[in-house]
Amino acid sequence: MKSVLIDGINYELDYPSYQTATVCSLDNDIQYQGNIVIPSSVSHNGRSYRVMSIGNSAFYGCTGLTAITMPYSVTSIGSWAFRDCTGLTSIEIPNSVTSIGDKAFFGCTGLTAITIPNSVTSIGGRAFCGCSGLTTITIPDSVTSIGSSAFSSCTGLTSIEIPNSVTSIGWNAFENCTGLMSIEIPNSVCKLDERTFNECRSLRSMSIPATAIEIDESFVANVGPQLEITVAEDNPNYCSLDGSLYTKDMSQLIHLCEHDLQTCVLPEGIVRIAPLAFEWTHIAQITLPESLKEIAKDAFGRNNNKELHIPSGIQKIGCTAFKNSAMTKLHIRSEHPEQIEVAEDAFEGCAEHCTLYVPVGTGYAYRHHPVFGKFREVVIERASSI
Repeated sequence: MKSVLIDGINYELDYPSYQTATVCSLDNDIQYQGNIVIPSSVSHNGRSYRVMSIGNSAFYGCTGLTAITMPYSVTSIGSWAFRDCTGLTSIEIPNSVTSIGDKAFFGCTGLTAITIPNSVTSIGGRAFCGCSGLTTITIPDSVTSIGSSAFSSCTGLTSIEIPNSVTSIGWNAFENCTGLMSIEIPNSVCKLDERTFNECRSLRSMSIPATAIEIDESFVANVGPQLEITVAEDNPNYCSLDGSLYTKDMSQLIHLCEHDLQTCVLPEGIVRIAPLAFEWTHIAQITLPESLKEIAKDAFGRNNNKELHIPSGIQKIGCTAFKNSAMTKLHIRSEHPEQIEVAEDAFEGCAEHCTLYVPVGTGYAYRHHPVFGKFREVVIERASSI
């Protein structure tokens, strides 16, 4: 293909077929400015070419671009097509477009609203990432997939409706959408990928359908305990109790909803606390079940709980499980610290200000343990008090 400048817009013309044209970037680092109107067809050397697509990086970095009108002949918007067009305040995507490429509108901070037409079936990865000015987005029921990080860092969004046509939501799709307050996962979705709603700190309610049978443990990472989750009763793999998310058999806690700042009693039968489950919590007293075997990575990271009792059957404590915790008293009931698989950094930022209380006869083993020996103090505790 050869690029040709016609009426201030650069095109790549499909010479072999002599039929189609693709809008492309200007030569010599010159940027498009102002309001651009793209025609449905262009003529060159006596031949007519139908404008079918906005090419990759066509308007990348054109900060002086304020508005653009695309014709109904355009069927695709390429990757990086409008990336970092910070001056772009409005755009109308015609309903002839079927796909929006990766990072197509990445960093378009001036956009405040966008309507995706019902001809679009896929939204590429990071397509609207960093569009911090967006307050409303309309996704039509023609869309079947939302790419990874597609709407991440759209901090102005307070709500978004995902249509029942969507079957796939990529990882980090809504990461750092700090204004997002509620979300309803449609019953067409079967999987919630890793960190889908990571850092959505304002999120207060979420409903999960029966069809979502595969949920990554980090899908609401760094959201905080204010999120209340409701799971459809007929979901075969997951359930909710008082806003918290568990596996269906109640053997694993995935997300804790902090209803009561005074007490939290986890039900007997739980064997594992998933990553980040208690992150940022402020509960005064937490009671862990005797059935507990594993505390996963980051499970109690950055929480504000002051005291905790870990039952005697604990077998594994993951990396950074209590990193930067405000805890000052930790009671471990196990009489065999050497049998606990504990990560070297499990208590990083916590051990130096925390006292470890251990059973009678285990003081030497705990004090000389490569991890437990890092605590500020190891104190022998009478069996009756633990």
